[in-house]
Amino acid sequence: MASEPEFVVERVVAKRIRRGKAQYQIKWKGCDDSENTWEPEENLNCQDLLEKFAREEGEKRASRGKRQSSADSNSNMDRAGEDVEKAPPKRQSRPRASKSLAPEDTASPPVVPAAKRTKAKNGFEKGHVAEKLEGVTEEGGERLFLVRYKGVDEVELVPSSIARQHVPDLIIDFYESRIIWNNAAKKSVQ
Repeated sequence: MASEPEFVVERVVAKRIRRGKAQYQIKWKGCDDSENTWEPEENLNCQDLLEKFAREEGEKRASRGKRQSSADSNSNMDRAGEDVEKAPPKRQSRPRASKSLAPEDTASPPVVPAAKRTKAKNGFEKGHVAEKLEGVTEEGGERLFLVRYKGVDEVELVPSSIARQHVPDLIIDFYESRIIWNNAAKKSVQ
């Protein structure tokens, strides 16, 4: 009986919380970075690498806090104390189960990373015009709309409170296009 091949973790790249559970982005030994995957903690057998990642993240946060308090106006940081350098794009190599209402058959456009999204201005504040709402999801108890802007290649997750202010008509169109009418109830009334 052939068993599944066991892959070896080279390093832990990132951490996120999905539906209240920790997931880690894993760099697999002998594989390209494009093959990194998000794995739930219970699927991993590399406690030493998880501890090393947690230690390094704690050190980064501590040094970021020190830099923020001693930063001058000529530094490479924005107002929130984040480095201005562009974060590497996160890639997920296999489909994931999601509470999202995004269409299944469309290719997934690049999404602005969460760290960049929360610290930088959103597309509306930059003067972009929304073209379409691609999907909706919930992250950390907050509903976010996936907004595509006219003339912009990336899509962006925008909090629903901001989307409601700028594009209430697109929100209505988005939900109306996904309503499934129960025609059986109509027929029984007639």
